[in-house]
Amino acid sequence: MSTIKRKRHVPYRMCVVCKNMFPKLELIRLIKNNKGIIEPDEKSIKSGKGIYICKNRDCIKSLLNEKRFRKIYHGSLNGEAFKLLADLSQTFSIT
Repeated sequence: MSTIKRKRHVPYRMCVVCKNMFPKLELIRLIKNNKGIIEPDEKSIKSGKGIYICKNRDCIKSLLNEKRFRKIYHGSLNGEAFKLLADLSQTFSIT
């Protein structure tokens, strides 16, 4: 009897800025919790409305534009999420 290895399912999500599909683990997730606070969710385990953004510097900088963020998320960035995105925009190269 031979053992057949099955491929694991890889979930894909769409970046809210560039609209490209990426494996879920390659994206940054932000959530809006039940108190209306937007925060990073590094482990993808927090509950709340989540959005995904790719690690492309242009996408991160575009999301930092407050008007664009409000349009996508119907809210504004809190200090922690803004700092995380600002740091990430400096960290990642254009992909």
